[in-house]
Amino acid sequence: MTCVALCSIKGSPGVTTLATLLASTWPDRVVGQTVVVEADPSGGDLAGRFGLSGNVGWSSLRSSERRSLDGWSLDGHLQYLPGGLPVLAAGRGADVPDADDPLCTPLWALPGERWDRIESIVVDLGRLSPSGGGIQTWMARSDRTLVVTRGGTADLIHVRERAAWLMDATGGAVGLVTVGPAPSAHELLEFTGLELVGRMPLDGRAAAVAAGAGGMARRLTGSALLAASRRLAAELAEEMPHETDSTNSPGSHSDQTRRSNRPRTTRKLRSGARLRRTGSPSQPRPDDRAVRPAIPVLAAHEAGAFQKKTASNVEGAP
Repeated sequence: MTCVALCSIKGSPGVTTLATLLASTWPDRVVGQTVVVEADPSGGDLAGRFGLSGNVGWSSLRSSERRSLDGWSLDGHLQYLPGGLPVLAAGRGADVPDADDPLCTPLWALPGERWDRIESIVVDLGRLSPSGGGIQTWMARSDRTLVVTRGGTADLIHVRERAAWLMDATGGAVGLVTVGPAPSAHELLEFTGLELVGRMPLDGRAAAVAAGAGGMARRLTGSALLAASRRLAAELAEEMPHETDSTNSPGSHSDQTRRSNRPRTTRKLRSGARLRRTGSPSQPRPDDRAVRPAIPVLAAHEAGAFQKKTASNVEGAP
């Protein structure tokens, strides 16, 4: 199983939006096999944007754990964005557990066990708190952690200040994703100590559609934002382990050994390094437009009837 976590250090650069885009464009994705997990302690973004129930997700899973005698599964606790993208949502101010909490057992269950459809998990960690909180356990469980940030000097200074902590929390499996104009990859590495993994263009209209706002789907389907998300998802999927052996599940001994042996991409931080911005991607590559249809979260937009609730979102579920 593959697990990718996303977080930010400062501001709101679009972590939740990018998480849904990556999950929706994950290579060879089959509906139901890639899940977005909202592990942001503040919670509530997905429910608010897509009209999901605040009672289905972490809260209902916790209730199920208390009542169950024979174990529990994710069935009944996932909600679906239009088009079939499953999400484990957190209510506003939800008590999101640590990744090692027994409540998360169904997430790490292997195919053939409690819930046999999960192949990839994209975790939305939201903004990193000063102490790190329970986010650190989610990073340790993930194959790769992406720090989403704007390219301004002030934003990158905050990233640099947390770089050592991030490297330690992830075992070196951390990288930067910039939004909008940002310095070159070499300058970012020299200044922050973290490797650049991807660049997202600053496209407010496309991002708004992806975040559940009204609008025509073609604003996103033909955008550089979607093309960049596809490329990033493909690059991440390519570097992920493809073993199916149970010993390679997240958190297992061989998984920990594999990640501990991963080279740590870091440099000695240069406080006096000067940054020079480069432009963000402006146009998708010609072959990107035809690779995939509209991402699942936009399936209902084209008909002009975006669904705020799906049949699986039962208000007032336990």
